[in-house]
Amino acid sequence: IRGVAIQGKYAYAMALGVGNTYPHFSIIDISNPSSPTIVSTIGSVSDSNLNGAQNIIVKDNYAYVAANSADTISIIDICLFIQTVFYFVLCYNAK
Repeated sequence: IRGVAIQGKYAYAMALGVGNTYPHFSIIDISNPSSPTIVSTIGSVSDSNLNGAQNIIVKDNYAYVAANSADTISIIDICLFIQTVFYFVLCYNAK
């Protein structure tokens, strides 16, 4: 787990896949703490926008994820849990 934010009955988590593979963003229903359920996940081997994700903040219908390896700030629309999508990706070069 790289970062977790809680809002209402949901946890929003950044994690690495099995064997520290590609990063992914998951929405987890925690309304029953003894049986959390993954509602939605985004991120894939070909998606580098979340590489090095270190921090996540959730506000209203959006999750904001800072990824230092990818030099991005991703804004993820979490309004429709089943169809979680990148809303906007801001790439920056700190050089």
